[in-house]
Amino acid sequence: MSNYESAQIILQQNSHLLILQQNYHLLGVALFGGFVLYGFKIADHFNRAPEDKMPLSKYWFYALSLFFVLPLLGVCVTAIYLMNGDGLSTILSFQVGLTSTFFLLSMCAC
Repeated sequence: MSNYESAQIILQQNSHLLILQQNYHLLGVALFGGFVLYGFKIADHFNRAPEDKMPLSKYWFYALSLFFVLPLLGVCVTAIYLMNGDGLSTILSFQVGLTSTFFLLSMCAC
């Protein structure tokens, strides 16, 4: 690899970080969208019939893992959109955070 190619790679990596730094507010909105989705998932669990609910021992693991995974997933998908060069508005980044799990599930269901 030549010096020019390695300099281009470093410049491209720095530009991705710069894009994320300039759009940190959109990442925060996507994080909030992930927390809203978490609230919907928990509310769905509590609205089920008692025989359809998970046992309490499994529920704590489920709730704790969703608390971290859903918002992080929304931020990651929003970051991918931003690094791809797509311009996102605030409401669109909220929607990405809210629907990122459905987006990834539809990609995996080939």
